[in-house]
Amino acid sequence: NNTMASPPPQTTLLIGGSNGTSTLCAILGDKSNPANANHVLRVATRSGHKYLDDNQAAPRVWRCTEKKHISDVVAADFLPTRLITHVGAPDSVFVYGGDQQDNNDDDAAAASLNPLERAISGVHAPD
Repeated sequence: NNTMASPPPQTTLLIGGSNGTSTLCAILGDKSNPANANHVLRVATRSGHKYLDDNQAAPRVWRCTEKKHISDVVAADFLPTRLITHVGAPDSVFVYGGDQQDNNDDDAAAASLNPLERAISGVHAPD
């Protein structure tokens, strides 16, 4: 059988709002990469305007370019490299520490948890 098994389910929670967080959103949220199958990506941030789209309704899509050496054995600057472009988004964004909205269900049961608690627990997360 030559079919590759799907990776096991995994959830990653990124907390913050730095450029590193947006780069990881592009890489880990890239659903075209088979390694990201079954991978749920959540972001908890105080910067909702940065991680939600212009309508503040859906996660923003990020893009980054990775410079990768052709050889995994020897990586040296004089050896050839290739560029890989990653385009991805988190599955959900939780905005904490302010009055901004996240892109999650705000029913009465969810209201008992703050956005950071919902991001960690997954309770009422759309993913």
